Amino acid sequence: MDAAPDQSGRADAGAGRSARVEMTLAGMHCRSCALLIEDTLIEQPGVQMATVDLDSAHASVEYDPRAVTPAELCAAVVDAGYQASPVNSD
Repeated sequence: MDAAPDQSGRADAGAGRSARVEMTLAGMHCRSCALLIEDTLIEQPGVQMATVDLDSAHASVEYDPRAVTPAELCAAVVDAGYQASPVNSD
């Protein structure tokens, strides 16, 4: 059973729990773009792993839902100059 989000939108998921979000991306033109997005995501609080696939224009991010939300991860990508939207999250 998933915990309800608090007022910030973060779920109180308990210690050690991680979640995964898949994102669609736009605006990437080369591998350097993909690496910049990966670095941007990895630098976000609570992110344990991020991979970006240039060919499919998708990102997969494993994160601590107590530290960051999918919306905040997408906003970080947008701040870096690209477009991002969550496909799914758990």
